Amino acid sequence: MEKVAGTHLELQVNDDWSGPHKNPDLWSGFLYVPPLADFEVCDNGEMKKRTVWGLAIVSIGLLIAVLQWYASIYYLYFLWWWADIVMHFLGGLFIGLSALWWLRFEIPISIRHRIPAFLWALVIVLAVGVSWEIFERVTNSYNAVNYALDTATDLLMDIVGTLASYLVFLRYGKE
Repeated sequence: MEKVAGTHLELQVNDDWSGPHKNPDLWSGFLYVPPLADFEVCDNGEMKKRTVWGLAIVSIGLLIAVLQWYASIYYLYFLWWWADIVMHFLGGLFIGLSALWWLRFEIPISIRHRIPAFLWALVIVLAVGVSWEIFERVTNSYNAVNYALDTATDLLMDIVGTLASYLVFLRYGKE
């Protein structure tokens, strides 16, 4: 086994010709590419945690995109009064997890420990939530009868989604 050091991980290359043909002389004139099983990625778990968090966030984002598309085509926001509430919760969860992921994996540790994680996520989620409410107002895509109540409920659900993302962060994202 030969180890090639990288910045975050080590790549172990199996050079004992354990592929389908043990004798490399049989492949004279051909390029032998070992199967992927001969390569192992080793690290301290940090890259795995980063990747799992990233995949979870992308999955929630895709779920939101599919639900938004479906709800727009079939006018679900007008048929079901609670559809908007679910979407704002998921939006708060998505933006909150994204903000916490960014704080955890992209901000240097010397700065990261000075920023309260929940406050960080809450400010970012509220900025996005208020921007969305302004967008709804500008494009006239809101219920004019209960606009204030709808806006308050939407922002409350954004905050609840942020709280849920912070609880997930406390459970799985701490260093």
